This record gives sequence, structure tokens and C-alpha cells, in this order.
Amino acid sequence: MACCSKKWIHIASGLTRLATDTTGLTRTKAEAMARLAICSNCTQVTRMSWGKYIAWLAKHGIKRITDLKKLESLPPLPVAKPDAHGPRLCRLCKCCLVIKARSADAFCPLDKWPDK
Repeated sequence: MACCSKKWIHIASGLTRLATDTTGLTRTKAEAMARLAICSNCTQVTRMSWGKYIAWLAKHGIKRITDLKKLESLPPLPVAKPDAHGPRLCRLCKCCLVIKARSADAFCPLDKWPDK
């Protein structure tokens, strides 16, 4: 099973969690921080600006939110330059990690997160 088969739901719940801690649909801040700590040592993490990310998605046929379920079938995101800025993204599932870490049902495509 793909790590993000309902990707738009994960994005929405992660964004909701960033705004409030009362939904019950997402991970606590401590759980999210633990997940992000694991990601910080992963070779599959990259960075790019939102503009470059959206352009990369469009180049690969992702033009609307309903297409997000196709992300895992795309090639990995490019490796970031050492001085790159922007959100941390998983090269494999193409998720923004600060959002994905807050989603209760999302998991690491490499099974590095201890909770599922």
C-alpha cells in the first residue's frame, strides 16, 4: 500500500493540525517533531521553493488536487543543492514533511517512522 493513498486528506488534516490542536485527526506536536527528527537524517529529503515544486508537479502531469494520488508513480524529486531553501519534501512520496508529519494516517514510505 502506498504511503499516501488519500494524499489530499493527509494534506488537509496536516494543515488543519498546523492551525489547531483540537481535531483529533492528526498527530500531536511532539509526535510530529519526533517524525521530523527522523526525516532530518534521511537521504530522501530535499528542499525546493513552492514555485519550483508546483512547476515540477505540473511538468509531471499533476495539475489539480485530485491528481495527487498519482504522486508516488512519478520519479523522485530532484536532490537539493546544499544551500537550497524552501519546505522539506520527501523525494519518494513528494509530500511536504511538516504537513505530513502532522497527519495521523500518513507514514514514511521507507518505514522509518515508528508509529503507524
